[in-house]
Amino acid sequence: MTLFPDMEWWVRVGTLVVGFALVAVGGWQLSREIRGRNRRPDQPPQA
Repeated sequence: MTLFPDMEWWVRVGTLVVGFALVAVGGWQLSREIRGRNRRPDQPPQA
């Protein structure tokens, strides 16, 4: 990699893995929030 040429290969791979994991967790959390927003609790009928 040209950005940090002195880094060991396992540090580069670990950084990529952590980055991808953070993106995946963020997407999972966003989908949970969107799904939760669509599921409103049952409300009593309006009088």
